[in-house]
Amino acid sequence: MKRYLVGGAVRDILMGKVPSDYDYVLVGATPQDIQNLTNTGYKWVGKDFPVLIEPATNNEVALARIERKMGSGHCGFDIIATPDVTLEQDLSRRDLTINAIAQDVETKEIIDPYNGQQDLQHRVLRHVSESFYEDPLRVFRVARFRAKLGFIIHKDTLCLIEKIKQTGEILNLPSERIWIEICKSLETSYPWLFFETLFELDLMSVIANFTIEDNNISIFNTLLKSTLDIANEYNCNIVQKWAIFVMILNLVNQSTSNVSFNVPVPTKFAKVSNILITMVNIMSRSEIDELDMYNLFIRMDIRHHSESIDELLVVYKITGQTLYHQNFQTQWRIIKTLISEYMNFFLSQQYNDIQLKYTGVEMGNQVKKSILEIFKQQILIFDVNH
Repeated sequence: MKRYLVGGAVRDILMGKVPSDYDYVLVGATPQDIQNLTNTGYKWVGKDFPVLIEPATNNEVALARIERKMGSGHCGFDIIATPDVTLEQDLSRRDLTINAIAQDVETKEIIDPYNGQQDLQHRVLRHVSESFYEDPLRVFRVARFRAKLGFIIHKDTLCLIEKIKQTGEILNLPSERIWIEICKSLETSYPWLFFETLFELDLMSVIANFTIEDNNISIFNTLLKSTLDIANEYNCNIVQKWAIFVMILNLVNQSTSNVSFNVPVPTKFAKVSNILITMVNIMSRSEIDELDMYNLFIRMDIRHHSESIDELLVVYKITGQTLYHQNFQTQWRIIKTLISEYMNFFLSQQYNDIQLKYTGVEMGNQVKKSILEIFKQQILIFDVNH
């Protein structure tokens, strides 16, 4: 039995990076070898793949395996993991050559049967074999690796992707798996490249419903790149980056309705993006309406979620500087002032007096009336000064 480091860890080492995780493959492991491992604390995980978890490190240790296409989709495979499966056979089932490199744990020798090192040097994403065609999810993985590394996609791999599209299997992918690829892409160095790639492959409609003319796609790509690059500088999280993506996609959307999605967007992601769109729409008008701002603050519940508001304001600042740079500084001061006035009101004597004098619905009405008057005064001050 021999043990090899495989996949992304080897790729990262060859690129001079520290791997985020380490995956291993065992070649020639007999039933007795596997029994010895489980006796020392190794645990089986998953029901479809022969993978163990190493107790000391929590690293994944898989048995060398080959896969045979038996059905449709990315799960329709028969797994064969026997002691006679070679390292080269195991590596051949992987998606890209840069992920099909191994390192002997003992000798540190690099085993690269599919020229992954050459593709790393040339910054190319190339499929390992024709079996790439068998798993439609790999199309989204290629887009993600382009976002992660900034590499180009090899023309032969693009041809295979076209073949996959023609089968229609992409439309049968579980939307949850596509959402996972989106989230992973938002964590990369070049997240905008994921969506640019989907546009280039004519696959954006798989994740979203919208209308856009071809000449506006380049505008979308330019805006998304500039804003997400700034978002990375601000160390924004994936919720914030998703909100930026949704904001800009709605900006170029030429449909009469807002963009909707075919992937399971979590509630928090949807809420932040919807609030951002509303905030930008309100603040970009020639006249800011105090009632709109009040309703927005109620929706945001800023009294009880100040940390979420800080995250949202960062996103607003990024999109505002990019999309509305001429008037943004004034808009920024207005919204910061209104938030401050809103929060201070609930610490004021005026609020205490309302609580003592009124109850129930009437108290709520008086609070709203007082805040609207404060907002109106502050907006008037800005109008006079600007």
